[in-house]
Amino acid sequence: MVNDEGDCPMKIGIIGAGGMGRSHANQLKQMPDVEITGICDINEERAHALASQVNATVYTDYRDLLSTDIDAVWVCTPDFAHRQPVVAAAEAGKHIFCEKPIAVKMEDADAMVEAVERAGVITMIGYVLRFFPIFATVRNKFASGELGTLVTAWIRRFMPWSPRDWYGDPELSGGIAVDFSTHDIDWLMWIGGDVKAVYARTAAIGTRTDNDMWAILTFANGGTGVVGDSFVASIGGNCFGVIGSEGTAMVEAGSEVQVKKRTQEAVERIAPEGPHPTYAEDAYFIECVRTGAPANPDMAWARNVLRVSLAIRESASTGRVVQLL
Repeated sequence: MVNDEGDCPMKIGIIGAGGMGRSHANQLKQMPDVEITGICDINEERAHALASQVNATVYTDYRDLLSTDIDAVWVCTPDFAHRQPVVAAAEAGKHIFCEKPIAVKMEDADAMVEAVERAGVITMIGYVLRFFPIFATVRNKFASGELGTLVTAWIRRFMPWSPRDWYGDPELSGGIAVDFSTHDIDWLMWIGGDVKAVYARTAAIGTRTDNDMWAILTFANGGTGVVGDSFVASIGGNCFGVIGSEGTAMVEAGSEVQVKKRTQEAVERIAPEGPHPTYAEDAYFIECVRTGAPANPDMAWARNVLRVSLAIRESASTGRVVQLL
């Protein structure tokens, strides 16, 4: 717990001044009693560009940033480069927000979880779908018990895009299942809990890394999860929802949630509103650090999500069901 009286700003450092670092900086700088004091990137020009927007000091070595009096750090480096700054931050006693996925390899995720648990710092992984009002509303309708027991939860997201740079290397990004679909797996597990079995198919169209993925997840507590993501699709769009024994909540397009119990005639239509999802996500973590409350989803949870993502890749490679529990 830091600055619990709110009489001085919480000092924040950001490691990684690329797209996600900029995204978080743009939201954090709007928050009262939060001060971004340091920006770190191995590309000094990129670090300067972001630091100039938030009046922060530039660093090119994250260890130098971590030696300052920051309270918490945002790790926004590429997927394959999370382990070293996270472990170092934990050893320095800094609370850690880390962008998703936790890592690309289980050995890195294990080392990160061990380090933060040993240090006793508060951690959070950037599963921002939880902070979109429509995604949260669908999940909360189920969590309230209104829809009964879980039958099926599904999510499908199409984003026409060509993987490039490090993302196009499966060893660095893990492909669509590890980097992109990690959001969807998290959301499905937020609904259904632990996954005990996975069956999946993937495709790599015009690239070295998987860019189309479909999977069926079997939940340990009962029910099925279905996830389908594609960068190959030439039309973008999302749909997702939950079918329960007593009712359904779903989003077909746009920002309207449809809810209908099996005993009802009419469909309830909800248009939830809320702050920018990244602002809400960051503000939640800031509050957890201020109060000393555990944040969710944390790194231990994210490690379990990674296990499912890697099981998807294994299943697609072998053509077999992968048992996790």
